[in-house]
Amino acid sequence: MISRAKNSMVRKIFIAYFLATAFLMTTVFAFFCTQSFSGKEAERVQQYQYKNNLLTQVIDEKFSYVERVATQIRTSNWVKYAGSDAPILYERLDSFQKKDICKMIGNSNDLFGVAKSTAVIFPKKNLVIDKLSFWESESYFKSIGLYPEMLGELEELLKNQYTTQILFTNENIYADNHSFIIAKRLRFQDKAEILFIYVDGKQFDKFISNSFPEMEEFEILYEEMPLYTYMNSNEESRDIFYKQVEPSNLYNWSYHCTWRMGESIASLFWLYFGVGCLALLVPELLIAYLLTLLSQRTVFRLAEKMGLKKQYEEHGMDAIESAFLKLSNEKNWMEWQANQYYAIAHEGFILGLLRGTFQVEMMETYSEKFNLQFNNEMDYQVLAINDIDNQEGKDYTNALLELQIQCYHKKMSIVVYQREQIHLIILSTLSGMEDLYRQEEQIKVFLDEIFTDMELELVCGTPCHGLAGISRSYQSVKKKLTMMDSTTQILYYYPLDAELALVNDMRIGNFEAAEKILREIHMENSKRGLSFIENLHVIQMLFEVLCRFAEEIQLDKNKLHYDISDFLNARDEQAMWNQLLEMFHRLEILYRENRNIKELGKEIMDYVDAHFRCSELSQQEIADVFHVSRPTVSKVFKETARMNFVDYLHKRRVEQAKVLFEQGNLSVIEIAKQVGYENEVTFKRAFQKNESMTPREYVKMRRIR
Repeated sequence: MISRAKNSMVRKIFIAYFLATAFLMTTVFAFFCTQSFSGKEAERVQQYQYKNNLLTQVIDEKFSYVERVATQIRTSNWVKYAGSDAPILYERLDSFQKKDICKMIGNSNDLFGVAKSTAVIFPKKNLVIDKLSFWESESYFKSIGLYPEMLGELEELLKNQYTTQILFTNENIYADNHSFIIAKRLRFQDKAEILFIYVDGKQFDKFISNSFPEMEEFEILYEEMPLYTYMNSNEESRDIFYKQVEPSNLYNWSYHCTWRMGESIASLFWLYFGVGCLALLVPELLIAYLLTLLSQRTVFRLAEKMGLKKQYEEHGMDAIESAFLKLSNEKNWMEWQANQYYAIAHEGFILGLLRGTFQVEMMETYSEKFNLQFNNEMDYQVLAINDIDNQEGKDYTNALLELQIQCYHKKMSIVVYQREQIHLIILSTLSGMEDLYRQEEQIKVFLDEIFTDMELELVCGTPCHGLAGISRSYQSVKKKLTMMDSTTQILYYYPLDAELALVNDMRIGNFEAAEKILREIHMENSKRGLSFIENLHVIQMLFEVLCRFAEEIQLDKNKLHYDISDFLNARDEQAMWNQLLEMFHRLEILYRENRNIKELGKEIMDYVDAHFRCSELSQQEIADVFHVSRPTVSKVFKETARMNFVDYLHKRRVEQAKVLFEQGNLSVIEIAKQVGYENEVTFKRAFQKNESMTPREYVKMRRIR
């Protein structure tokens, strides 16, 4: 072999085999290394995506604790006593009860774990209760290092905010270790009680660092503005970071998270790749040597025929034939390479469109090169044919080709691309979104006709405008496919914010907007093809919302004439939704009647308060004034005042008589006539019923005092 190695032809053959073997083995090794490290990188990113979701849930649970505390305080009896303007009611809270109230608020503050101070504010009384004492508002805010004007700012921020809590900070509060304020109105009234929590940024930092030590930076963003910022003090320049903005699942703010992922995996890749290439050097040399031994004779003969090693001269037609074969082989080789480059470039361009990584100008330039009629004036939609049974072979390929032919005959400009065992179809049009929906329906028809014996599912993306819309529509398809692949994914559509908006609209009497929300929920669930049980579950949740609202406005649920069993007896999904809408319209009518009754009741009470001194005041007179029947006056007055007309009238007159007795200028008979009684006997009975003593006994007791 050593003697043969002196031959230049043998050396060239060996070098050619070595280079070819090295290229092939290095390429295969690089492919497997890339796949391996890409998988590790994807696994690491997925791990931090999971941590991101977990962080969002943990922080949301922290804030949802505020909701539970607010509910607990709102339903406590002591709130109405502490916030009452009547001294008698306020005095019902003795020192021990006040201590228990402060202790309850202090327990909530300690359980929350990150609050510097938790308090209940009564703006109407200029009163604040925290874990230490009952304060005046100005004294309380000064005690926790805030300014007294804070109460006014909170009331302005909470205006019309009846169901959600708000976050607030400013330069002074933010400077205090990135602290912020959580506030929530406890009742749906102006000057109503406020749950106030002063979150200590330092404690919040400690909570995040203990729960998530790999967190590098964390921000709570509200309308793109940071309300709270956490930064890890550790700094290592070689580390890489994973950044993600995650919207809150429960509230109208979001979280900006930055995780420390450790050292970049790229350096390890090049290290392993370099070591692997060195390890492959010996096998490559050995393979090249063996191939040279086995093929040198054949190569010599071929070289002689090609004229590279001539033993005889070629003349005439032989020389022409050899030159022609050489040119033909070179042409075929160049055509094959060109086709390969075209296919790779086309696939990369389509993938770039789906991912949205190209600039618009570059997209338009390459669209012309690949004969794709795409431009920035068109509307686009991406559809995905999900092959459920993973069918392969001639039948599936022919059916897919037939689909493209049918679309061509219908003058539908489509591009078909296979990605991750799913065929994607890009629809485009200059005629508006309606044309895209028409093409979508036509493709559904083609699928039913062509893929008759194959289990397929068509997933449709959201139609979007412009070249960037291809990426947005593709992302919506990916999201739907991810939802389909998850066995634990909830199929029905019922967002919490839609329920909150529904209740808020009904509370303010905007039933048109509330009905629109119901129909949107119905439409979205109809698209998802839910089962009867899933539809019934959505109906049941909405039924409970309507019943809770009926209780909130103090309406008897029996007046709705509906029970959940009525929906169980429905024949299909549409019948259930029709019954729910009928119940909703019935609730709207009762709500408006109830609101009219309340307005009429307030007017009647104002009239009685103004004319109670008149001895001739009666329910019939009020009925004549307000043009209603006497039974209506009785019913409306009782629902408004929570007592009947006669008892209220006597109580009002007796209260006025007590005021006149305090003045001490008139006799009992004169006072009786001034408050509306024609004789002393009737006055005496009414006074004794309300005060448990006669008028004269009351006067005598007052003189003794």
